[in-house]
Amino acid sequence: MKPVRAPSTQLLRAEVLEIHDESYVVVRCERNGQLEHGCDLLHTSEQSNLLLAPGDTVLVWFADSETERGVVLGRLGPSHAIPPDPNPLPDDLVLEAQKTLTLKCGEASMTLREDGKVLTKGTDVVSHARRMNRVKGGAVSIN
Repeated sequence: MKPVRAPSTQLLRAEVLEIHDESYVVVRCERNGQLEHGCDLLHTSEQSNLLLAPGDTVLVWFADSETERGVVLGRLGPSHAIPPDPNPLPDDLVLEAQKTLTLKCGEASMTLREDGKVLTKGTDVVSHARRMNRVKGGAVSIN
């Protein structure tokens, strides 16, 4: 009976060159005379993806097969990637309603009506302007 040889594998440090999507990257490391290798990314959780950027150092597992892609197991040290903003704010926000739209917080509220009337209510209402603060209307009633 012929002995069965276990496949040889390699764990190598590599540098990230390109990121194609959340599951495929190109790394640089010396292996079998080649410098660049396509690799899959190991996903350990559905909630977070490995944050990678070109220049990051990663640990890559390679199987014995020349044709099989390597697998990036993780990043070594801090990433050069800029983390995504967890609460990105939109440039513009439009809220629309047919009859009225009311913003309310405690005793304060602001209501916009379909006839164009704006009602501002609060215990104290304060208006500040860095430049001109203009009150303009067909008629202005103070007190």
